[in-house]
Amino acid sequence: NLIVLVARATPNCNHWLPTREYSMVKQYIAAFGKDAIPANLIIRLSAMYPDQPVKIPASLQGIKGITASNVHTAKPIGEACKAPEQSGACLDCRACWTDTVISYALH
Repeated sequence: NLIVLVARATPNCNHWLPTREYSMVKQYIAAFGKDAIPANLIIRLSAMYPDQPVKIPASLQGIKGITASNVHTAKPIGEACKAPEQSGACLDCRACWTDTVISYALH
């Protein structure tokens, strides 16, 4: 809840939250509703294992602001993160702040 309060307090700043705490996200949605995630916050449910896509729980599917982050060793599962090709920097890429499924190379 505190992270959501920070996002609401900073409406001109986009935030993204990578997490494996699926149950905490489920609890938050159950308590505050499917529209409780501010438009400037993306919650990325992180992969548990490389090369296995995130399975977004049914209770969280289709909720605006919830997406996935995968990890790959060879072929990306979603849009490949551009940072490895940019000396480890995001530069002008802002894909992580969108609902696009991102795939990070295992490192």
